[in-house]
Amino acid sequence: MSEKDAQLIPSERVKVIPFGIDTEFFSLQKQPPIEPTLIFSGNMSYAPNIHAVKWFVELCLPIIQQTVPDVKLLIAGATPTTEVRIQTLFSSRNL
Repeated sequence: MSEKDAQLIPSERVKVIPFGIDTEFFSLQKQPPIEPTLIFSGNMSYAPNIHAVKWFVELCLPIIQQTVPDVKLLIAGATPTTEVRIQTLFSSRNL
């Protein structure tokens, strides 16, 4: 809780604890931009997940690609069906 937030709560039991990380030593380093990536995570032998991925790839992804042409979709999940593998391998939609 910040000092400012602590002042809003009238209680003697509220204590402000400073950050436990030295932000001077562990400062953010500039990195090259990360390519835009969407992730679908789920068991790919579960029919609702298969339908969700197909729906997203067919209806949503093309709309997103109009604004972000280089967006990629990463499908991550256990036991993908043959249908999911084929769609992923032969799709030209950055899967």
